[in-house]
Amino acid sequence: MALNSTTAALNASIASAHSHRLGGNVSPVGAGFIGMGVTLGVALALLGVAAMLGLVGSRRAAAGRREANGVSKNVQGVDAKL
Repeated sequence: MALNSTTAALNASIASAHSHRLGGNVSPVGAGFIGMGVTLGVALALLGVAAMLGLVGSRRAAAGRREANGVSKNVQGVDAKL
């Protein structure tokens, strides 16, 4: 008896959720493009934050920081001051 009432309540909840759909109809292709855009936007935002924190940057900028700190490294390793 309790199982039937629980199942009925669950079915009513599902039907209610489906009937209160927000917005218009979006095709699966459109939803895919929206998801791709959001994903790329979040990835670029994270990359920007990492670059601002100095975690990601160009090799030229990193070499300039090393030389400013008195640390230099020759490409062939002959004059390496590490």
